[in-house]
Parts: sequence; C-alpha cells; structure tokens
Amino acid sequence: MGKEKSRDKGKTNNKKSLRIVGILVLCIIGIILNFEAGWIVTKTEAPLYMDTVGTVMVASIGGYIPSITVGFLTNILKSIYNPTSAYFAFLNVLIALIASYLARSGWLKKWYKLIAAGCILAITSGILSAIMSYYLYGFATEGTSAQLALSLFETVGLPKLLSEIIANCAMEFLDKMLTVVIVFIINIGLPETIRDNYLFDGWQQTPLSPETLKQIRSIKIGDNKLSLRTKILLILILSLLCISIAATGISYYLYRENMIEEHTYLAQSVANLAASLVDPERVDEYLSDGEAAPGYKDVEKKLYELRESSPDIEFIYIYQIKIDGCHVVFDLDAEGFPAAEPGEVLPIDDETFEGNVGSLIVGEEIDPVVTNDSYGYLMTVYKPIYNKEGKCVCYVGTDVSMKKLQHNTYIFFAKLISLFFGVFLVMVSIGMWLAEFNILIPVNTMTYTANVLIGKVRGGTDIISDVTDLDIHTGDEIESLYRVLSESSQRSRNVLQMFNSSIDGLMKSRSELVKSMADHIENRDHYTTGHVERISQYTKIILRSMEELGYYKETLTKDFIKDVIYASPLHDVGKSSIDQDILNKKGKLTDAEFKTVKMHTTAGGQEMDKILKKVPDSGFMKEAKNIALYHHEKWDGTGYPEGLKGEDIPLSARIVGAADVLDAILSERSYKKALSFEDALDVINDESGNHFDPLVAEAIIMAEDEIKKVRS
Repeated sequence: MGKEKSRDKGKTNNKKSLRIVGILVLCIIGIILNFEAGWIVTKTEAPLYMDTVGTVMVASIGGYIPSITVGFLTNILKSIYNPTSAYFAFLNVLIALIASYLARSGWLKKWYKLIAAGCILAITSGILSAIMSYYLYGFATEGTSAQLALSLFETVGLPKLLSEIIANCAMEFLDKMLTVVIVFIINIGLPETIRDNYLFDGWQQTPLSPETLKQIRSIKIGDNKLSLRTKILLILILSLLCISIAATGISYYLYRENMIEEHTYLAQSVANLAASLVDPERVDEYLSDGEAAPGYKDVEKKLYELRESSPDIEFIYIYQIKIDGCHVVFDLDAEGFPAAEPGEVLPIDDETFEGNVGSLIVGEEIDPVVTNDSYGYLMTVYKPIYNKEGKCVCYVGTDVSMKKLQHNTYIFFAKLISLFFGVFLVMVSIGMWLAEFNILIPVNTMTYTANVLIGKVRGGTDIISDVTDLDIHTGDEIESLYRVLSESSQRSRNVLQMFNSSIDGLMKSRSELVKSMADHIENRDHYTTGHVERISQYTKIILRSMEELGYYKETLTKDFIKDVIYASPLHDVGKSSIDQDILNKKGKLTDAEFKTVKMHTTAGGQEMDKILKKVPDSGFMKEAKNIALYHHEKWDGTGYPEGLKGEDIPLSARIVGAADVLDAILSERSYKKALSFEDALDVINDESGNHFDPLVAEAIIMAEDEIKKVRS
C-alpha cells in the first residue's frame, strides 16, 4: 500500500514538472510571438503595433502569471536595443491582466464578445500610452499615429493631448482587434485538454470548478468589515507603495542634487573664465571711459563668445558693487534685456541675495544663489576679481538657466514612476496570485464547506460536501487549521450575511440635458445647423482670451467660466415657442415677424426661471437665464428685450451675445451671404462700444487664430 502511494506521488510530481516545463515553453513562445509580430509590421510598415499578441495569447491559455511574465519580459528585453520600451512595461503588464481576466470570463473564446474585448484593450492601451508618451516626449511628431494626431490638432482644433489620445485609440483599435482575432483562431485550433494542461494555477487543495469558486467568493463577511482578500491587497499595496515612494524620492533627490551640482560647476567655471579675461588694474578705466577704454571691446567680444559657448548660459556681467548700487563694468545684450552702459549704477536686488549684500560690498565670496523671477529660473554665481593689493575691484556675475534642470528632473521623475509602476503591478499581481491559492481559496473553501454542512448555505454546485475531501496541503498554519477542522468537524459559528443592494433610477447629467434641449431647438431652425456647437466653442475661446488679458478678474472665476460654457447652448431656448414657419422663412422677416422672433428672449428667460426654482445648481441656471434673456442686449442700450446698457447687461449675456453675432455674420443665410473672416473682425471692431462690450470685442480680436480654427 505504501509503495503504491509513493508511486502515485512520484507520478504526480513528474506530471507537475512536465506541466511547469510546458508553461515555460508557452511563455517563451509568447515572447517570441511579440517580437516577431512587431518585427513583421515594422518591416511591412503596416499601421499596427502587434507587440502584445503573444501576451494576449498566453493570457488566454496560461492565465495571469505566465501572461504577466511575457508582457513584462517583452519590454525589458526590448529595452536592450530600445531603452524607451522599459518605460512602457507597465502597459504590457496591464494588458496581460485585463486579457487574463477577459479570458477567464470567456470573452476571448466567444466570437461575439471579441469586439468588446478588443475595444477594452484598445481604449486602455490607447489612452495610457498616449498620456505616457505625451508627458515623456511631448506631442507626437513621428510614429504610426503621429500624422492622425497632427491632423486632429491642426484641422479640427483639438487639444494636443486629446488629439494624441484619439489617434492612439484609433490605431490601437485596429491593432487589438486583429490581436484578439488571432488569439481566437489559435484557441479554436487547440484541444480543450491541452489548454487545461497549460493553465498555470497553484492549487494547494482539491481544484474547484469556476462555478464553485464564484459561489465561494460571493460570501459576504458582514457589514463594515474588511475581507481577508482586501486586507492582503491593502498590505501589499501599502508596503510596495512605501518602498516605491521611498526609492523614488531618494532617486529623485539624488538626481536633482547631481543636476544642481552640474549647473553650479558650469556657472563657477564660466565665472572663473570670465574673471581671467578682465585686467583688475583697469577696472576704474573701464568704468570711466567705457567702450573708449583700450582693450574694452576685445574683452567684451570674448565675454560674448564665452556666453555663446553653452546654451545654458543666460547672462554674464561684471559689476563693481558699492553701497550706492552696482556700477556696471561690462554688461552683455540679451534677448529682451538690453545691456546697461558702462559706469551706469543699478540698484542692488536685496531679495535675490538674501542677506549677502553686505558680503558683496566688502568684496567677500558668496555661495551660489538660485532665483526664479522675471529673468527666469537661474543659478547665479558671483566671482570676485582682486587687484594686486588683494582688494576686490569688481564681481563677475554668471547666470546659468535652470530650465534644463526643471525639464530633465520632470522627465526623470516620469520615467521613474513608469518603471516603478510596472514593477509594482507585477509584484502586486504575483503577491495576490500566491495569496489566492495559498491563503484565500483554502480559507474560503473551509468556511463555505462548513456552512454547507450546517445548512447555512444550500445548493452549492460542485462544492465538496465533506471537509476531509478538500485535501488542503499548504504546509503552514492554514493546513494545521484544516486538519483541526477535518478532525473535529465542528460547525462554524461564523455567520456571513448575504445582502443585495439595488440602485434605483438614473439621473441625466447636466450636459446631456443641455445638449438635448439645444439640439431640439436647432432642429427646428433649418438655418442654424452647427450653430449651437460653434457658439459653445466661441464662448469658450472668448472666456479664455478675457482671462488671459486679465479682464473682469473678480467675475471670471472657474465656476463662472464653467457655468457660462455649459449654459451657452441654451441661448436660443426661447425659440421653442416661436412658429417654425417664421424661423425657417426664406428671405427677410417682416416687422411683425421680427417682433415675434424677438420674443424668444423673454420666453427663454421665463423657461429658465421655472427650472431655476427647482434645480439646486443655481449658478448654472442663473447664467442660463441671463444668457437666454439678455443675449440680444447691446452695450449702448439699443438692444432688446429691456434695453439694458453697459455693465447692467450680465457679463455672460454680453459674451454669448457677441459669440452669437460672430457666428451669424460668418454664416450664410437665405437673405444674406457670409462675410469673410477679416470683414467679420472689422464688424466686431467697429461695433466695439456700440453693440459689444469693448473688452469682449478686444478678446475676440486677440483670439483670432483660435476662432479661425473653429470656423474652419
């Protein structure tokens, strides 16, 4: 009997070893497939990536750990010849996790779910890769999706990041759809037995069916209590986060300190070289005679050459510092900062030197100073120049730009975060996988089985009815607990309450409500197709332009801007009460018809007033009412419906009213032709102070380029 058990155990161990070897081969095939597919599309210049097909294939067959391994190692190996690949390892790992979950849910084995699976993978990959690329390398100028992103930015006028996200998602959609189709075909060709043999799991007990696992995981532990799974996940995440934050912080600090040392060294070296060019015995002559002094021009030329030797050197100047100020010996012209004349006295900037003024006056050396003011983000080094008697006759000032430090540390930090995030995902996934099979499933299975035995749970399909049949062999305290439970067969007193919660009703978002109302109005007026969308865009541009110009600072808060943009499509909401025949009349309206059309302002104000009394979002509805009621008022008081004048007209109505007129004169109607863009701006300019608020008119003119993009 003992020999038979030993023989069976040996067969089981051999089977496990062969299975592990098979899974390793599967991982190698997955990595090769990622490389080969990527190489093929590169050589054929196809508008695809195909660098995750192996990852998704392994996810569909081997599960979480093999696919994560393939995803992570693919990018790490790629980084040997393409270092940037390492920064995107987290993305391949995330694709592996999502693909494994989809495969586990049967999405990659059913053709009618493939499109949804492809969309999920494409959106995830497209958004994250676009954001990562944008913040690491800036707006795409080359690559598979760069042309589309550039077209969206220049033609449609979308923001750069949004353009890159949309372009990336479009490319990823084709890529991931082809990927899941290939994986689907591979799965069709594989027998079920082979797929089962290659599924990498870590059972430490009798394996359970997916239905049974689902039942076990559905057990609730009670209100306001964290499950063991949640606790383990929190411990893993917090531990790894602490390590990652500490490591990232230390790395960032050391890198920044090293960069500062490099800038300091450059500034000091330049100051020393500049000091060597100046004859200290002739400083007084330079001060009194300036460029007329012998050799002055030669020294100045060499200083210019020294400054041009490095793009990081912003300013070089030589001052004699006294109590009354800085006496200019040499000063070099710089873009936006003309040079001071020799002998000119400049005031001492006390804030910059923070207590070092006294040291400078008496000729002592001071430590480098870092400043960030109107001159830029600079590292400043002052090098004293001494005459034969050892007296400080002047200082060489060198300002080195710190923009490179800012940019490089920002890029370094982004790369560091991406690398740590990749490792973080791998570690959390492996940790949770080990916890799943070594802790969570054994504990939950024992609890569930005990509840079945005492009648707390009924109808558990495929659940093992006898605790002794679970065969938990984790080799630790959990196995000891299982042995005690098996031997005693005690009924568990852990009462796990099942509860279901439902969420009734769906609330329409504010933007959807506005869009629906605006679309309804626009559909009634055949001559204003696209008008609502353009008004919204023009309003946004005018508000942004006014904000940049610094107009109406107290009024143009973030909430106000947001409310006006959202409310702008409702400016013509009162037209819902106007006869459609009048709205769509070909040709000029009669006086009576025009009088009827003018009533849309008061009608719109009344409609918004009714809603305002019921909707808690009073800020938004207040501006919606102001816009609907007053957007045809004029700055000089000749508008309607109330003839308001100047700032008595709500600012939101002045802005949207100007946007409304701008679109009207740029659009063709049955009774008029559209004006050219230049003529339209002339109208806006001419009517400044009459029809329009002068500040609003100026904001429109200043935003000419952005308005052109919307118009085009």
